[in-house]
Amino acid sequence: MPTSRFPKKNLPYLVNRDAERTGLYDDRCSTRGAFDHCVPMIRQTVHFEGQVQGVGFRYTTTNIAQRFAVAGYVQNLPDGRVLLVAEGQPEDVHAFVDTVRDRMGRHLSGHQVDESQATGQFGLAEDPDVFSVRY
Repeated sequence: MPTSRFPKKNLPYLVNRDAERTGLYDDRCSTRGAFDHCVPMIRQTVHFEGQVQGVGFRYTTTNIAQRFAVAGYVQNLPDGRVLLVAEGQPEDVHAFVDTVRDRMGRHLSGHQVDESQATGQFGLAEDPDVFSVRY
């Protein structure tokens, strides 16, 4: 299997969960869906609306993030919304966002989800402390 020893932060597929840590990537994974051993990584940017500030939204979201292999952050916005950005494997990111939405549902009047390719800017989702509160 051809591998590279330099970081490829924009790859949507990693060979395995250790690829980012070790720096060993399968160059063939740069082609979407090329091989079964390539792991897809996504990014969800979610804007939550409603009574979402001053109710422990960021604290709760950070605690929920510890149960999932996700990286990213949660932040209060000046317009009263909360921004959540999460990266990881699709099943982890979807389950995480669904859990936040379910747990904080009584405070929500709506939410908007945008999904894109992961950037890797937050580090490896399985590492501790890669999900944070931004101020």
